[in-house]
Amino acid sequence: MASMEKLQADTLAEITKLNMVLQDVEQKKDQLSQAWSAQDMKVKKLDDEVCDAEGKASKRVADLQAKTTDLTQEAERLFSCLDKCCSDSN
Repeated sequence: MASMEKLQADTLAEITKLNMVLQDVEQKKDQLSQAWSAQDMKVKKLDDEVCDAEGKASKRVADLQAKTTDLTQEAERLFSCLDKCCSDSN
């Protein structure tokens, strides 16, 4: 009978240890999940910032291309006027 009680006590002690290990694992799992969520939020924020910067850069490029086109057309107009003036004076 004493050996049965010892076996029962040993089993309860082992169950207690396993429960502690399980709680520790669950706690670490929760910590990892929270860390992943935080990292996911950081990645999303960085992705949004990159998209925003890319949009602004694309708009700036389009604006510069339009300005370059306007300046090119103005230069062509001025050269045309200059050529006309030069040909009229000859």
